[in-house]
Amino acid sequence: MERAEQISEVAEQVLMELTQRNYEKICEYYNANKDAIVSDFYDAINRLITLTKEHQNSFCKKAVQYVAVSYLLSSTITKSYEFQLSLMSEQYFLDPIESCIYWSPHWLFTDVDKDWNMLFSRVRKEIIRLHPYELDRIWRSYICSFYYGLTALFVAEHIKAAAISGGLEDLRLAKEVSFIYGGIMNQFVQLDGLRTEKENEVFSHKDGSEI
Repeated sequence: MERAEQISEVAEQVLMELTQRNYEKICEYYNANKDAIVSDFYDAINRLITLTKEHQNSFCKKAVQYVAVSYLLSSTITKSYEFQLSLMSEQYFLDPIESCIYWSPHWLFTDVDKDWNMLFSRVRKEIIRLHPYELDRIWRSYICSFYYGLTALFVAEHIKAAAISGGLEDLRLAKEVSFIYGGIMNQFVQLDGLRTEKENEVFSHKDGSEI
């Protein structure tokens, strides 16, 4: 068996155990602290909408078509585990007026460092002269599939209600608004949608010209 296959086989067994343990622990913590956790997310979305309103009023940002939650793979290196929350026009990530903030669900990532230490320690017992970089691909895959997967479930449950509560409908919106989740500048999945009655509205600059 090739070395990479041996590493993968041992690591996958360790990560299966960690996944089961962490899932139960995270669910227990979430159920005990749900109000505070959800409130924090609502506050973040409210800040984003307030920022976007300023951008539409002062910088003529176009109608919002996408409410996006993007995980940042670079945050697995910095260990910040941040997500970018964005309101984007029909131009998607090419929207020239960037309306975004950063949010981290720290309650989800409490045991990430412990997971890494456990993974490296257990695999090193089976694989001689193991180097951390040999686990990089497996580790990133675990973060994406487990932690970012759980975040997706949380976001899917709360993003639309949080946006509406935070005043999304007070912004200039496209005919249809999509709530999306995925890697920044990468493939997204649509979590929800909102049809509006704003496609026929005309908004103007202060000088009278149409936006």
